[in-house]
Amino acid sequence: MNSRLANSGIGRKHREGIHGDPIKQRKDEDSIRILLQNSGGIGFVSGQRNRESLKVEKLKQFILSKQVDFVGLTEVNKDWRRVDTENTVWAATAGWTEARRIHTSHNKTLPPQAEFQVGGTLSMCFNELSYRISARGSDDRNLGRWSWMEMNGIGNHFTLIVTAYCPVVSTSPGSCYSQHLTYMAMNSSLPVPDTDPLSIPEISPAPVNSLAMISNASLNSVLAKDSILL
Repeated sequence: MNSRLANSGIGRKHREGIHGDPIKQRKDEDSIRILLQNSGGIGFVSGQRNRESLKVEKLKQFILSKQVDFVGLTEVNKDWRRVDTENTVWAATAGWTEARRIHTSHNKTLPPQAEFQVGGTLSMCFNELSYRISARGSDDRNLGRWSWMEMNGIGNHFTLIVTAYCPVVSTSPGSCYSQHLTYMAMNSSLPVPDTDPLSIPEISPAPVNSLAMISNASLNSVLAKDSILL
């Protein structure tokens, strides 16, 4: 590390786990800001204050202060079928901005048992961007692997943003990886990819560099447009 970096404090921030440049300037009117965060579990409790809801308070503060337009959260760890209505993301974020749209994904192939369910994603957009949503959805196999939103721009130009979660390899029976393997084994009649069922061939013909591997071929047709894969 050279002395200039050390004196500027950049080296110290890197050692502390802080990466990238701080966002200080206000956003340009002709641009959008996208936030991707592995939440490691998050609770959207609108009427209470607890350890989980502190993450939401920090998220709200960052979104509003940095003028974030789109948020992608992975590993949300929620089975929304078991969450009380007043404690859902829809209720908790209702007053954050003038407008917002939300789409979630979680493993629906298992019967609802508890509020906690490992894995899942959440896509959320705000204000002007939310008015441009033309379609939204999640993985067809209902494993909670990704959620997506399609935006309609000027000149009928469409942009797709996908929030995808690739679980780490784990032998734990309750892990997200094991849940997906169990599903694949129980549904062996479904098309089987050429490689590992949890890390499949690159998406094609998506006109972007794929940042993740996807196992559902139906997503390929959706991604055949201007796409952002988070």
